[in-house]
Amino acid sequence: MSSPGQSSNPDDYIKAHDLAYESILKYGGENALPYVLAQFEAGNAEGLRGQILMRLGKELMGVRNNVSDETLSPQEWYSRLQIRREVSLPDFAYQGNDPVARLVYQTEVQKHKGRQGGFCIVAPHIFASYREDGKLKVFVTTFAQSYRLYDNVLSEEGGGIIPAAITYQEGPDGSYTLESYEQAKDGAYFASSIREYCVMPVSGKQIEGLAEQTLTH
Repeated sequence: MSSPGQSSNPDDYIKAHDLAYESILKYGGENALPYVLAQFEAGNAEGLRGQILMRLGKELMGVRNNVSDETLSPQEWYSRLQIRREVSLPDFAYQGNDPVARLVYQTEVQKHKGRQGGFCIVAPHIFASYREDGKLKVFVTTFAQSYRLYDNVLSEEGGGIIPAAITYQEGPDGSYTLESYEQAKDGAYFASSIREYCVMPVSGKQIEGLAEQTLTH
C-alpha cells in the first residue's frame, strides 16, 4: 500500500508491487489465506487494504470462492462468502478384464497423481505390448488429468498427454513389478525419443512401424 500514493485504484498498487503480490500467492498459499480471512473478521479490511485483501482472497481460494458478484465491496463480499468444501473422491480405477490394461491404468495413475491431493483420471491409448525373457513392455499415449471437487464445482489441477513405454518384470507367481518408465522428451527430441524407446524389452530390437504409429496418433 506504500505506492503509488496518488492513485485510488488497487490495480495500480498491485502492479507497483507485483513481485510481492505474486510471492504471497506462490509461497503463501494455504498459510496466507487464514490471515486474509482473519483481517476481514477483525474489521481490518477497509478501503484500499480491503480491496487488496479481497483480491488476494479470491485468488488464493479459486473455485472455493462462492461469491460471483464482482460489484461488491470487500466487506460485502466477505459477508456473503461461504467457502466451498472439498469432496474427497478416489482416483479412477480400471473396471475391465484385460490384465495388461489394468497394469497400465494403475501405473499411470501413480505416475500422474497430483502431489497436492485431489483425484486423478487417466485414459491410456495402448498401441501394443510385447513379452520377452520374463519382461513385459507396453507402449501407450496417456491423457492424464488431476482434479479437485469443491461442493459441485470441479477444479482442474494439472495434466497432459504423454507418450511412454512402460516395462515390467514378471515374477515367479505371475505378478508384475514396474521396472522402467520411458517418457517422450519435449521439443526437438520428441520424435527421436519415441523412436529410441520403440524397441523390444530385452533384445533392444527395433519394432517396425510402432514409432510412426505413435507419432501419427
